[in-house]
Amino acid sequence: MKIKVGEEKLVAIGPNFEEVAWGPHQFPNLYFNDEGKVVISFHTKKDQWDELTDSAIAWYSTVDNGETWQKENESIKNNCGVLLPNGDRLLTYTRDPAIIDLDEVEMPVRPINGSPALGFHEKSKSKDKMPFPCGYFHACDHRRYSTYLIDDLPDGLFDHLYEWPFIRTKAGESEGKLEWTKVHWDNMGMIFEWFQNSNKAVGLLPQVLGKIKVGPDNRLYAVTYWNGINPKNGGYSPYDNAFLLVSDDFGYNWYLHAHIPFIPDNNDYEFAFLAGGFCEPDIEFADDGSIIMLIRTNSFEKGDACWSPSYITRSTDGGKTWSKPTRYDDFGVLPRMCKLGSTIVAIYGRPGIYVRATNDETGLSWDEKVEIMTPGNRSHLMNNPVETPNFHQWVGSCCNCDILALDDTHAMIAYSDFYHLCDDGIRRKAIKTRVITLE
Repeated sequence: MKIKVGEEKLVAIGPNFEEVAWGPHQFPNLYFNDEGKVVISFHTKKDQWDELTDSAIAWYSTVDNGETWQKENESIKNNCGVLLPNGDRLLTYTRDPAIIDLDEVEMPVRPINGSPALGFHEKSKSKDKMPFPCGYFHACDHRRYSTYLIDDLPDGLFDHLYEWPFIRTKAGESEGKLEWTKVHWDNMGMIFEWFQNSNKAVGLLPQVLGKIKVGPDNRLYAVTYWNGINPKNGGYSPYDNAFLLVSDDFGYNWYLHAHIPFIPDNNDYEFAFLAGGFCEPDIEFADDGSIIMLIRTNSFEKGDACWSPSYITRSTDGGKTWSKPTRYDDFGVLPRMCKLGSTIVAIYGRPGIYVRATNDETGLSWDEKVEIMTPGNRSHLMNNPVETPNFHQWVGSCCNCDILALDDTHAMIAYSDFYHLCDDGIRRKAIKTRVITLE
């Protein structure tokens, strides 16, 4: 099997990388819509929690498989998203973060020598005081991450705590509407980040942090990740864990189906205890009826290297249980997969960008990867090259990509390039696409 990579096509040009660095004009996502268009969205603001909102997303579309792109207003999202078996379209919605003013709301830290009467999981009864966190860790840049059981949070401080937001466009309608769907998940956690010298803490409210896919059984499958809370007993882990939820009613109710905890093993990876955990999971359905999941582990926050391994795991019982994750590649952020006929194709990277395919019916044996962007030093493409580049300057891309099946032999990939050469001789950040072909 051969992967043919088509020519690079420009979607949108952004600011200079030297001016804005990480965040703007990155993180592309690809969709179909009911008008026959391929639609792309991407982030336009800083890569920080208080800027990760629905209003920070730009939208473009193409009717010629990426040859040309047209800027759209946000109304185009009304009929984007996953096409459900009942004809509805469901699009994940990025909800605003929860911002706490620490001058008004106390966030206590569990005392070293506390009274036995201080319950480990005890609900706060006042909106001006958070409960004790289940656990916390400090990042290398001195940010503090505290994780709470949602059941412990005071009533009235936050809304929709056991709900996920979506834009649903019902079959036969053209206007999508925001809806809140029920999430049935015992011991769900919520994480807050804050700098110790700051007067605000930013919480990541419940939402889908992965892709929704329709399974062969017509159920909806949603993969997400969260700072680790064991759903069986509320036990804390400082690492991200992967979670799978399913819906039998077209996304109105979601039930926790599986929990894939990250358990560091420095026999496999020497910096395992410094990794971020299992995050950014994606699934695809193999021809033998199993489900394949790819997962990222890299994170700088605990002191990990600039990249770390990605892993693959497999379920043969509909996603209830999963095999012990094994190494997929020595790196891999935001792995994404799609199905072209009987072939599963994946895209991932950092450093570099790669596509890789398998037509093994189990989804476990993969062909060699095909390079889309070099993992080598790209900092010489900067407007003002530096002698010793940092990692972001080196890679020259967020390497957070997406892939969308166009038919049984073609898929579109999308990615960012920090060093696109413009007509005026200045290199700027850009969103780009290519079409790949299976031969």
